Amino acid sequence: MASNSSGRTSRLALGVSGQAFARAVASLNTLALVPILISAWGLGGYGEWVALTAVASYLSYSNFGLITTSAYEVVMAAGANDYVRAGRAFQMTINLVLFVVLPVILLLLAALLSLPLTQMLKLNNITHVATVLIIALVALQIWVQALRGALAAALYAAGSYGFCYYVAGFAKLIELASIAIAIIYFRGTQVSAAGIMSICAFFDALVVWLYARRAAPWAKVDLKTFDLKWVKSQIRPTIGLLLSTFANQGILVQGPRIALSALLSPAAVGLYSVYATAVRSIDQFVLMFAMPLGLEVANAAGSESSDTLYRMVTGGTRVAIAIFCVVASVLLLSGAIVFRLWTHGTVEFNFKLAVVYLIVSGFIQWGRTSWIALVSTNKLYGISFVTATVALVAVVMGGFLAVRIGVLGMVIGTGLGEMVNAILLTVLVSGWLGRSYSTFFVDALDIGAAIVDLRKRLRSLLERRGFAI
Repeated sequence: MASNSSGRTSRLALGVSGQAFARAVASLNTLALVPILISAWGLGGYGEWVALTAVASYLSYSNFGLITTSAYEVVMAAGANDYVRAGRAFQMTINLVLFVVLPVILLLLAALLSLPLTQMLKLNNITHVATVLIIALVALQIWVQALRGALAAALYAAGSYGFCYYVAGFAKLIELASIAIAIIYFRGTQVSAAGIMSICAFFDALVVWLYARRAAPWAKVDLKTFDLKWVKSQIRPTIGLLLSTFANQGILVQGPRIALSALLSPAAVGLYSVYATAVRSIDQFVLMFAMPLGLEVANAAGSESSDTLYRMVTGGTRVAIAIFCVVASVLLLSGAIVFRLWTHGTVEFNFKLAVVYLIVSGFIQWGRTSWIALVSTNKLYGISFVTATVALVAVVMGGFLAVRIGVLGMVIGTGLGEMVNAILLTVLVSGWLGRSYSTFFVDALDIGAAIVDLRKRLRSLLERRGFAI
């Protein structure tokens, strides 16, 4: 994968378009399913589905974050034109998914199913048998996605990440249509939805594997390969990503849902999830740019200066903030109408609750690119311990407040955690790239410079495509 600026711009353009498609479909999937699921299962049944899948999602930590760190290791090696190292990392990643991650998932699945989940989560609409099937199917989906992530590393390194994003988007589109048809026309249950998700994940991985064999001939699969030295080199970045992801997804995203189910009711989980789904749709718009940018940061880290990385990180932060401002404004202006249509009047739009949610989202987007930069260069080890602690304290505080003032209390508690973590991440990145935080703050908010730079890059890209400007 070439490191020159023109090649990067072209890849980013394709990558952003692929991410835009994938994120648009993911947002459509999430948003469109809410009224369908609530209408079919009721708010309580929907809340139970959310709570149960939130518990099952913890099985994703069975790969210890190794898939992501290994994928970026492959990309960084390819960025330095070291394809022997890249191929070795690819081989090891595949083997670890097969011989380590799979047994760990099975062990965790057995432990999870031994818990009295029906009583713990106050499930009234989902039977014990259905609970077992749902968690088992989610576990299968998680393992297939881990394998897909390992295979996709070869395409990322070859610069074909745009293709990966389009495949993921089409898989989610098929998943959405299949679940909608199953529920609307065949009165599908929560088990049906979980089964469809697993099947779509399998076909997604299959397509990626078939294309990776052609796009990256150096990415061979050898089931006998084992390199203990390589495994040891991945321990620190893997722990860092595992803790950071657990802090973000396991604690700050899924934690409140589980806590609300235990402290209040599944209906409270449903209310919290509806607002969280609406506001976190902003993430989809930001990630469509941030994810390709992260791959370019990984590529540049092996061959270019800190100045290049700094411009990429501050530029990405500017884009994230600009996207947040636009989408947040639309949500506030149209929230009442959207909620009435979206939830069939089941959930009323609360302006105060929406504003608090958006403040939380603003801080998330401020730290988003910095987090992506640390992930893509495997530098999360130290800061991840701090962010995980902050996240845990935030959810405990949110639970304490929720008992007293309801769902709003949980939003306030977790919001404070998001704010602190965003500041910590940007401070760390600015120091890593040799800049003061005040300089980073000013540069990241220089929207005028971002517009000028974007115009130059678009002009250059169009001219190379034969369009006269």
